Amino acid sequence: MRLRWVEGKIDFGLGRLESAEAAFREVQREFLNRRLGYDVALVSLDLALLYAQEGRTGVLKRLAAELIPAFESREVHREAMAALLMFQAACEEERVTVQLARHLADFLERERRPAPFPAHS
Repeated sequence: MRLRWVEGKIDFGLGRLESAEAAFREVQREFLNRRLGYDVALVSLDLALLYAQEGRTGVLKRLAAELIPAFESREVHREAMAALLMFQAACEEERVTVQLARHLADFLERERRPAPFPAHS
């Protein structure tokens, strides 16, 4: 699935938006089935970038509405959930920008990494 996700990112970068959307949706469904909350969030943000770039606000609103219920019972921590709620509100108010979606994706990627082990003195 991660390879398929990369294929979608390549398609997106090359402007093959229909193919990118299909790849992102396929990966999103599979990650949901596997209960990989952070990965679902990240691939959903790739979809959001695609929809924001195309100005597809209706689809973007539906995507945002799908996000929160998908994460409520998964491993997404409080700060990430707050960021997702802010993203959802921005979608509802049609204030989502490509920059906002990228910022949220960067935040979630940083937050999913395990903390480094403390150095011993």
